[in-house]
Amino acid sequence: MKRKAAAFNLIELMVVMGVAAVLIVIGLQGASIIQEKSRDSLRKDTLAQISEAINAYRIVTLKFPVSGQVTFLQDGFYIDGVKQVNFTNNTKSGTSTTNSQTKYYYNLSSSGYLVCAQLESGNIDSIGTGECPNPLP
Repeated sequence: MKRKAAAFNLIELMVVMGVAAVLIVIGLQGASIIQEKSRDSLRKDTLAQISEAINAYRIVTLKFPVSGQVTFLQDGFYIDGVKQVNFTNNTKSGTSTTNSQTKYYYNLSSSGYLVCAQLESGNIDSIGTGECPNPLP
């Protein structure tokens, strides 16, 4: 009596490969969501740093900076041409949100200031008083 060698047949092998592919896709989606939340958290931290810089400026000059004094460039946030906050690769200022660029917005009103940031999730986060325009200019 001959014994058959134990081995996978083609159907079993395809099922195992399919299950492995589904698990890989689920893992990659989870990783991309985690990366997006991490970049959004970094943007929120940068927003808090900008707010601290504006408040420090107000303490020194006894007034908030006007919109013309505030600039968002590729490398950082400036008041009167002096860099206040460095931007990382994931929180660059720009005119679009492609390639991990973030839009920032500053507005001064009679009740205080407002700083807004466009998050990667599509939401807009803000610090200060007032309401952010949607979409950011």
